[in-house]
Amino acid sequence: MPAHSELFAHTSGRWLCNEEIFKKLTYRRFNVEAMEKIACATLDAQRCTKWEKVGEGCSFNKVFLLTFDNDRKAGLRIPNQLVGNVESTTASEVATMEYALYRHESCPTLIKPPKVLRWESSSQNPTETPFILHEYIEGVTLSSRWRSIEGDSAGRALIGVFWAEMTLTYDSFAKHGSLYFRDPSDKHESLYAGDKHDELSEFSRRYKIGPTADPLWWRGAYGALDTNRGPWPDMKTMIKSAIDLQLMALTDIAVLQNPYNHNTTKSDIPVLHRLLDMCTSLLDFITPEAPLVACPTLNHPDLSFNNFIVPPDGLSMPHGLVDWQGASIQPYINCVGMPNDVAYDESYFKLPANREDDVPWPVNFDSMPPDEQEFVTLHRRLALRHKSYINLTQRFMPDRFSLWALPHASALTNLTQDILRCIADGPQPLRENLLLFKNNWEYVLKLSSMETGLPCPIDFSEAEEVDIQQKKEKRDAYDRNVAILLEDINCAEDGWVRNERYEQARTRMEELREEWNEEKMGGPFPLYEGAWSSNLV
Repeated sequence: MPAHSELFAHTSGRWLCNEEIFKKLTYRRFNVEAMEKIACATLDAQRCTKWEKVGEGCSFNKVFLLTFDNDRKAGLRIPNQLVGNVESTTASEVATMEYALYRHESCPTLIKPPKVLRWESSSQNPTETPFILHEYIEGVTLSSRWRSIEGDSAGRALIGVFWAEMTLTYDSFAKHGSLYFRDPSDKHESLYAGDKHDELSEFSRRYKIGPTADPLWWRGAYGALDTNRGPWPDMKTMIKSAIDLQLMALTDIAVLQNPYNHNTTKSDIPVLHRLLDMCTSLLDFITPEAPLVACPTLNHPDLSFNNFIVPPDGLSMPHGLVDWQGASIQPYINCVGMPNDVAYDESYFKLPANREDDVPWPVNFDSMPPDEQEFVTLHRRLALRHKSYINLTQRFMPDRFSLWALPHASALTNLTQDILRCIADGPQPLRENLLLFKNNWEYVLKLSSMETGLPCPIDFSEAEEVDIQQKKEKRDAYDRNVAILLEDINCAEDGWVRNERYEQARTRMEELREEWNEEKMGGPFPLYEGAWSSNLV
């Protein structure tokens, strides 16, 4: 068994910058002996024979595989303090996993979460930490096989991911927020919209919708602010609460003085006030009650291929979906974007405009050297999968497909996040979002069933619009240069790299730092002590 200190600390990798703060935030001490005693009692074992750390996520959790003397195995998840409001987040995660498991138990092809065996949401238990002990799902992550599989195996994987997304959108809930277990003393309320799910009344008796477990609302100093985090009756109230939280944060010293904020200065405060006022003036226009946009829908927080479990060989049809931490009920439009691991960035091939058209091979493919042919083949494979996912969506989820076609779809999808992060990320992302609404005002009015010709309340001047667009182009160029740099170093956005590659990555980082031209690259070298990280603000 590993030393206790290795269980408590983040051990799977290191950070090229801000390492001490990350090490502190990802350290979680707990009572190992008490945990083993509880796990053994739950699994009908005498002792735990092996602890194996199998994941540490994006620094939010430690995930262990426990093996017992009766040959049984179990997964153990312990949240780090980066999560924010660990108690309610853990309680909601367990309720959501159970809901997803039993709500669709009659569907044999559903990709299901692991069954929870034992859990505690508070540290007031013998283990001295919140935890979730759950069944272990055998297999490997889809991400470990995605680029190598072909043919029917890739098709099964793609259909499995699509089916998981489609199933999550089946239910229309009564409110926005997150799922929790209902206490006997709780007022009885329908879980579903319009109380139309009479056959699902058992779920209304067992579950309720409470405050959101989305960590964006609880992170860092924001968690101490007393504000409305749900449940919300509609999309408009949810966005208004996000605005109110940021207005409150603009007066909070702990939030404003976070050293990792993205170049946000005191002079940005009046700018942010104005932008948030614009968001308020937009609410009646951008939050229609039409189910196509605003219907409360269950949203898995991270449908990356690291969370889909597939067989280690053979057909790669996913059979498990893990990491439900932060799951929430959000407007439908926030839940139906294309998975990042499916989306192709057109870095080599351009996707055909006509869904019937193929992705053509380069005319000189046969004369390319073998390594270049391998590169081209991989990119064509990824482009075809993107195209196939679009075809699946157009055929089986036409509402989702029609939302993708909206010229201001990304503005609607990202608005709440851009509001909640406008201090952390600076004013520019929210300015870009609002300009997108203004530039597509006729579509905004049409979607909201408003009278045509109503004036847009976003009052950017012509000079401001030019400034926003120029800064967007500069920011996009800088982001592309940073992405190339991170790929060269082979590290994550926050500088995280696996242990075995740390020295090599550090050497390469310093070489690239010497070559980096701030003016040419559009901004500073991104990896330095005190650098911005989305996990720290």
